[in-house]
Amino acid sequence: MSGYRDGDEPVPGYRLVTFLGRGSYGEVWKATGPGGTEAALKFIALDSRQGVKEFRAVGLVKRLRHPNLCPIQAIWLRDPAGNVMTDAPSGDPDESLTTR
Repeated sequence: MSGYRDGDEPVPGYRLVTFLGRGSYGEVWKATGPGGTEAALKFIALDSRQGVKEFRAVGLVKRLRHPNLCPIQAIWLRDPAGNVMTDAPSGDPDESLTTR
C-alpha cells in the first residue's frame, strides 16, 4: 500500500523500524520518534469510503483519555505528492482535527 521500507522517514523526526501489519484501512509500522521514543505510525488511505471512516474514528479516539488506551499523539495529513501538510485541507472529513 504505502511502499515504505525500514529506515524511511515518512514524517519528519519519525523513522520506520519494523512493519507490523496491514488491514482494511491501512498499514501500521513501529517507528522511533524524537529522542528515540517508540511510536506506532498508522497510514490510512483516504481514497475510499472505508479509509475516510477510519480517519474520522481516529479523530474521535484522539480525544479519549483512558488508562487502557494508548493516546494518539498526533495526526499528519499528506498531499498526493507525499508532502506533510501544515493545515487541514478544506473539505477535510473532520475539520476539528489538528495536523502538525
